[in-house]
Amino acid sequence: NASSHSLQYIESYGVMGEARSDTTGFNFPMGLAVMVPADESFYGPVMAAVFVADRRNNRLVKLLLGYRRDPSQPQNKGEKPTLMWGGEYYRDIAGAEYNQSLYDPVGVSIYRHWIFVSEAEGNAITVLTTNYMQHDELLYITELYPAPGIQLTGSFSTTEQGYLWFAYINRPSTHGLASIYLPEPLVRSPPASWIEEFRAQCTNATVYNLFIMANATIYDEHVLQVLNAARINWRFPYLPGYLSKDAFNLTLMFDLMLWNETVLEGNMFYCLPPPPETTPPMLSANEDGWNTPGGGGVTLLGASQRMCRMCSLHVVLGIVLLSLMEM
Repeated sequence: NASSHSLQYIESYGVMGEARSDTTGFNFPMGLAVMVPADESFYGPVMAAVFVADRRNNRLVKLLLGYRRDPSQPQNKGEKPTLMWGGEYYRDIAGAEYNQSLYDPVGVSIYRHWIFVSEAEGNAITVLTTNYMQHDELLYITELYPAPGIQLTGSFSTTEQGYLWFAYINRPSTHGLASIYLPEPLVRSPPASWIEEFRAQCTNATVYNLFIMANATIYDEHVLQVLNAARINWRFPYLPGYLSKDAFNLTLMFDLMLWNETVLEGNMFYCLPPPPETTPPMLSANEDGWNTPGGGGVTLLGASQRMCRMCSLHVVLGIVLLSLMEM
């Protein structure tokens, strides 16, 4: 409440005093970290992703802070933000992917597009990332381990400069605070991008002009998916950079020139036609009717030769019988 400088309760996720292991709650939640913006922020009314270390369930839960219905639409006026299920990372610690499991997770931190999870019993920091194609899926990347004799406590944080600070116990009873510089691939590797992969593909003008333009539903689905991925404003006409989703609809054809200038950033190239089909050899022949090199000069040996002699005998008998019938 801005007027009274006090916090106002809105809602909670889970059931107070009740342990759960499904999509409705937690069992001893510990660490928490927020990613802003979330992957989903570019495709719908989502403001952030909230990652929770669900300790006794040995999993990381992803929640979405956003709106169930788009509040920019007049019919959804008054819609309030809420926490929604966004996915989980769970690998059975007794299963085949033991080395990729979470064992007693207690802390979470966000660095760039990476999600760091500290494990108390596992004594490791697991690095995850979201699947840029399927946002409710979390992918295993690697694990970071402390030096021998060092036990992680679970309290840690990452900085924008690529350092990871963590509290530890040097057995048997020495407590300390240390930092490491993250491995170079985690510091420098760019996030995976659907729109960059899309821009690298050829453009099939026939598909756009004959199929996408012929179906309004397919048109909206495709154009909105790409505009969202390209982070082009198509929702709010009063904001800079506005581009209507219908700007590409020229009634009889798709405006590929505008598509290239806006979405593809001038990188469009057309798909080449498929190569002509080749006739199978068994259906081809030369002028003499043969499909083997050298025409009819084929030498038959052994059983094949004997069978060929029988074929000649059958032909001769056939000619004789035909002559008798004519007589």
